[in-house]
Amino acid sequence: MDVDVSLRAKIAHTDARLCRDTRGRYGGIAWAKIDTSEFLSGRVINASLQESNTRSGWTVGGGLEYALGYGWSAKSEFLYVKFDNFTTFTSGPFSTNILSPREVKLEDYIWRAGLNYKFW
Repeated sequence: MDVDVSLRAKIAHTDARLCRDTRGRYGGIAWAKIDTSEFLSGRVINASLQESNTRSGWTVGGGLEYALGYGWSAKSEFLYVKFDNFTTFTSGPFSTNILSPREVKLEDYIWRAGLNYKFW
């Protein structure tokens, strides 16, 4: 996967007693650019096939952010991303006896952690 883009909405809850931690839930749409390659080497034939697809899908996840003090906060989030299934290599320089189309089911699990500083 070369490029992974998502547009998400966030619903968050802040602990009113401490004003220190925020819990959020995310959901939205996602896009990915996927490049696939197949190479065939042999005595008689040397050939290759490359395909590029842009797939759309959806994403859900959640996260936690905690205020450390003096404008600093630490955060962590988890995202599950599921893209549309697709069939790759439906045609190409190879015969169907050598290369058959493949059904690809693409999903991703993303965990991020970070440190933020609030300037104002």
